[in-house]
Amino acid sequence: MKISFFIVDREQKIFKCYLLGERHKDNYRIKAERNEICGTNESRFLVSINCYQFYIFLNEIDNCSNFKFNLARKIKSLPNSYFVVQLIPSKYEYIDVTWGEIVNRLCYEQIEIEYMLSWLSTLGGGFSSLGDYFVQRAEIAGKIAIYQMKIAIRIGDPNLLSRCKLYFSISLIQQNKFKFAQRIIRDEYEFSKTVVDGRLRKMCLGIWSKLQYSHKMYKESKRNLRRQKL
Repeated sequence: MKISFFIVDREQKIFKCYLLGERHKDNYRIKAERNEICGTNESRFLVSINCYQFYIFLNEIDNCSNFKFNLARKIKSLPNSYFVVQLIPSKYEYIDVTWGEIVNRLCYEQIEIEYMLSWLSTLGGGFSSLGDYFVQRAEIAGKIAIYQMKIAIRIGDPNLLSRCKLYFSISLIQQNKFKFAQRIIRDEYEFSKTVVDGRLRKMCLGIWSKLQYSHKMYKESKRNLRRQKL
């Protein structure tokens, strides 16, 4: 016959706990499934303890055979009653629950932001690759870069903000707005000198080369148009 008792947590969820024999690897096992306690309140042997005391209770079951034996004998002596452990809030919380909830929310928000940024980077890269051939796609890529900038400002990451500005400068180059793009690239290049990671500086140099090439091709196309008119 399995010896069991019930645990009622602080959310009033009910779990059944079995005391196992010596041959088992673990001295106790909690069956994590919802149960209902039958009978009236008079048929329950209720013990109210807080979570810290409950940890000690489980630890004693796990490590002290005498405690486990006495508990089993006590439960057996209640044939028409249920042994119920009711978890109650402790008078003093050793764990700052409020701060834990704040940190949990911030971590979840950071995960969602990183997930969103990865999607925006993929989407922005796709539109940017088409921006060399279609101006409308370059404009959309620029809007995505602006949205990424807002997220970078929200999380307070200056390196990410700088990269997003460079993404926006690529959109400007594709729209033939060279002076504005030139100013952004120069500002971010100066900022890259203050950053240990050299990838941002290489990114600036690469986009600067694209700016020079695109500006050169733009001038040549304008010359060809003038010649055709003549």
